[in-house]
Amino acid sequence: MCSVFFYATRYGMYLVVEYFGCLNCEIFFYIFFVCLQSCNCQPIQVILCRIFNGVKKSFLSKRVSWACPVWCSGTREFKTLKMRPHLSSSDKKKSIVREYAEAIGIAILLALFIRTFVVQAFKIPSGSMLPTLLIGDHLLVNKFIYGIRVPWSGKVLIPVSEPEKGDVVVFRFPKDHSIDYIKRVVATPGDTVEINGDKVADEHAHFSSSSVMSAAENPRDNFGPILVPRNRIFVMGDNRDNSYDSRFWGFVDQRDILGKAFILYWSWDIDKPFFSVSRFTSVRWDRIADLIN
Repeated sequence: MCSVFFYATRYGMYLVVEYFGCLNCEIFFYIFFVCLQSCNCQPIQVILCRIFNGVKKSFLSKRVSWACPVWCSGTREFKTLKMRPHLSSSDKKKSIVREYAEAIGIAILLALFIRTFVVQAFKIPSGSMLPTLLIGDHLLVNKFIYGIRVPWSGKVLIPVSEPEKGDVVVFRFPKDHSIDYIKRVVATPGDTVEINGDKVADEHAHFSSSSVMSAAENPRDNFGPILVPRNRIFVMGDNRDNSYDSRFWGFVDQRDILGKAFILYWSWDIDKPFFSVSRFTSVRWDRIADLIN
């Protein structure tokens, strides 16, 4: 009968440890032992000590540090001791590897989330946006300003704002979605675009050639009129005479917009050899942290 009582009580206390956690287990032990401490029956106290020692071993196998009441036969009373699990060298190695793996995994997931939904870095490889953006500029793009989108499909889940004329946007090139382009929005849905060879009054436009090409030769200086359809934008580079943009390949679907460029975080001359003094002396310190307008 005592044996049945011993194992039943031990299993019941183990369930408390397993399902109610460290704090509740500690409270349970205190109440259990304090109530029975008033019992002067030596055999019962011996049985309780055996039960407690069994549960203690089971709990320590969980490798959890906790405080518990311990029976001291000398003073015939319970004292609270801080008990810590003993870890072998192999367990320590496993725990260290696990900690590093978890930290690296969380960092990767966080980086992917930020890159997909919050902000992404790009660099400028060409001069189509001169003088606003120089070759070798590194910039950050706001990914959520035009809405929270489904990755890859571009479908807007939570709309935030619409692209406006004058925004510098990064988008997937309509002819090849594996390539990212950066241009300035010059027309939005409902606008009519027409280029007739005259230089427009645009503070962002930069012209490097005085010659005017006919529409038969090139749409650069003679284009339209054309109406921008719904969910499309018309984009052009600030370097109007040297930009491959909507005049040549058409409109940009708003689902292909990746975000709005807003700040430069680095800038240097990428034509210089990377491992050279000239590359590091070419850093354009005055452009770093400039806002993109």
